[in-house]
Amino acid sequence: MRATVVVVCLVVASTAVAHADDIDVQQQAYVDVLETADGSSWVGALVEEVPGDHYKLVMADGSVRVIKAADVVKITKRRNPAHVLPAAMPAAAPIAMLTCAPAGASVAATAAPLPPVYAGSYARSGLRVSASVDMIFPVDDISGYDTSYAPDVRVGFEQVFGRIGLAGGGLVRWTYWQLPTLPDIGPNHDAAWTLETHVYAQAAYHLDRLSLVAGTSLGLDSNYLNVDTGGMYMSKTSAGFGMNLFGGFELDYLPNVALSFMFDYHPPTDTIVSGAPGSVSYLAATAGAIVRL
Repeated sequence: MRATVVVVCLVVASTAVAHADDIDVQQQAYVDVLETADGSSWVGALVEEVPGDHYKLVMADGSVRVIKAADVVKITKRRNPAHVLPAAMPAAAPIAMLTCAPAGASVAATAAPLPPVYAGSYARSGLRVSASVDMIFPVDDISGYDTSYAPDVRVGFEQVFGRIGLAGGGLVRWTYWQLPTLPDIGPNHDAAWTLETHVYAQAAYHLDRLSLVAGTSLGLDSNYLNVDTGGMYMSKTSAGFGMNLFGGFELDYLPNVALSFMFDYHPPTDTIVSGAPGSVSYLAATAGAIVRL
């Protein structure tokens, strides 16, 4: 029995090393797909991998392509449409893996589940930096304000589990409010702005190049108001709890860049001026870009 185990292990070990001349891609049930930073996808059989240096791929025509490791952003497997299963092998049969055991132990064939096969998106775990321009529609206590615009910057980290992504980080949004023209007076010389410094958490469902996103942010809202009182200006500031609820989608544009389109709701949780009624509340539509690092 020990001799049998040793012979089996030697056979398995000798066949584990792939040589380009021995590979017929059309006979492979699964092929490897290497996606590179320029958006290209290379399909073939991966026969050599040197971490941090290069990958060697045998193509369907028998040629060999060497791709720098720094250019590869994703490696997946998929079924080979050119492969035809033998008539005696059921299409749904699991792949059996032969396990080599030490001398004296038994050798058994165990069925190993196939890895999930899907094209997937470019999303992967890592840092996220995004910038957007927000169109702000004031509501409730500040519904008399005009539509305003705000820059929005976010920095965070996303952990991707298959198609699910969980992310968190910090955001800064600064809105300079467009105040309405006063009747019979003309342009409004008052000034007001709101600075939001929040932490955010979000969940994403990554489809093929499209991701659905929903989340919330919580933190500090700083409000500033400068009022013209007949040639004299009075400035007031306040700080309070701020909150946003948001949802939307991200569209992969490049392996490291995605376009973002979101909708926000800021409920009336803070106070414009301390000791006086009135809260900041608005709806927002945002458009921007996300860089994956």
